[in-house]
Amino acid sequence: MISSPMARGHQRRLFVFALLAAPAGSAFAADNGCYHSYNGYYEIDPPGSIIVSEAIPAGEVVRDYSANGKGDVLGSCMAGTATFEGGYTVPVSDDLVPLTVGGAASGFGVRLRIEERADARTFPFPHRYTRRFALGDPIRVNDVSMGVEIVRMPGPITFGKVDHRTIAQQWTYQPDGTKTAPLRHVSTTNIVFARASCSLVPADLTQTVKLTPISTSAFANADRATSWEPFHIAVADCSDPKGMIARFTFGVAGDADSAKPELFSLSGPRNVGLELANKDKQNIAPAKPVDMQALATGERFDFYVRMRETRNTVEAGVFTRPVKVDVEFR
Repeated sequence: MISSPMARGHQRRLFVFALLAAPAGSAFAADNGCYHSYNGYYEIDPPGSIIVSEAIPAGEVVRDYSANGKGDVLGSCMAGTATFEGGYTVPVSDDLVPLTVGGAASGFGVRLRIEERADARTFPFPHRYTRRFALGDPIRVNDVSMGVEIVRMPGPITFGKVDHRTIAQQWTYQPDGTKTAPLRHVSTTNIVFARASCSLVPADLTQTVKLTPISTSAFANADRATSWEPFHIAVADCSDPKGMIARFTFGVAGDADSAKPELFSLSGPRNVGLELANKDKQNIAPAKPVDMQALATGERFDFYVRMRETRNTVEAGVFTRPVKVDVEFR
């Protein structure tokens, strides 16, 4: 503390000068406002992928949550009332920021809100509201929660990770009325729209396909093969197959016949292998993935199987041949 009379007199003269210099009727310049000192970044990063489908109607909220930041100081305030404003930095449709995936409309948009934690007030974007501060009070990141609604919009869905961009900001005003640099910045970071997973009928994945007994004379044709026999694998649940791929892989590399690797080896009959094919009777080789358009619930994937000669002179025998099948929906 300064205690000399000269120091106190000097303070009084400065104080009087400040009052005389202020325009008549104006508030004291040290009151009512805040100063920016740091940037706070809020990333829209909902937990997990958002499972969506074309059946979701426009306007339905598919995710609603709030995120709290850490206690970093964004600015400091003078005594009195400070005004806060916030707005979107990108075009909006109605009150939604359209989200894009690879530059294409995702079929979803985002709506933001500020939740003042001290008094539970909530303000949508864009907004303008006031807060009261004591001299020196800080503005902190975690003074507010950032509320997020992700909403279905009209149009087809584009699945995948949403493009990263800053979509909104909030700022305040200094005591002299000057707008500060933005304090809060909101960006899309890790929003992923994914399809609901599809499943197959479990019994079809463990089925036994019984082939009709044949004689060696059945190979006496141009293909050196028996007649095709059908089997299928049905879809248990797939509500939105449009654009989705079902990748089938039958067997492993060690299943291939040494003479004709496009066939599955057999033990029992000699000089003969097992051939699998798709619905168009195109060969499916062991361990070679085959992509097919995904099907809806209740539909089925059709396949064929037959025996085919691998070397001259087929010799008779009985066999049971397990074939592993993996299916991945993508």
